[in-house]
Amino acid sequence: HLQKADATVAIDRLASRLGIVDHIDRPFRTLSSGQRQALAIARGLLDDPSIVFMDEPTRSLDPISALRLRRFVADVVVGELGRTVVLATHSMPEAETLCDRLAFIQDGRIVAAGTVTELRQAIGYGTRCELRLGDVSTDLTELLRDIPGVGSLTVAPTMTEGRGRFNVRL
Repeated sequence: HLQKADATVAIDRLASRLGIVDHIDRPFRTLSSGQRQALAIARGLLDDPSIVFMDEPTRSLDPISALRLRRFVADVVVGELGRTVVLATHSMPEAETLCDRLAFIQDGRIVAAGTVTELRQAIGYGTRCELRLGDVSTDLTELLRDIPGVGSLTVAPTMTEGRGRFNVRL
């Protein structure tokens, strides 16, 4: 429902932002997966919706194209345009990067919802490591706590003099 002049301006602007200007007049079937995804997103943004629904937007994309697309969604669609994005994905890292709130759906029902931090705590998401070390220095606990990504650190009583066991949740 756009006037031709308005549509042309919007198409040129979106094609430029998505890096597909050189491909905009090519037949869809000749485009790469990344170019097709970019074109689909541009098409979805043409009429300036307030909510954008995306289903697995980085599926079948190489890592560089996927990163470029995630940056576009975060920086332009959400950041500059101020749009709400509802994202369906199986990729937890992608969801954590792009989403403020998450909902886990199983058999068509929401089984958990909240912020990334709330959900990580609720379901115990993460990696647990157990370190059994000899020659444990007193500074080791603080060094382990300072590692980026360490969420919690439990120090077990020393097993023998100079030895210790640490449980780390990343």
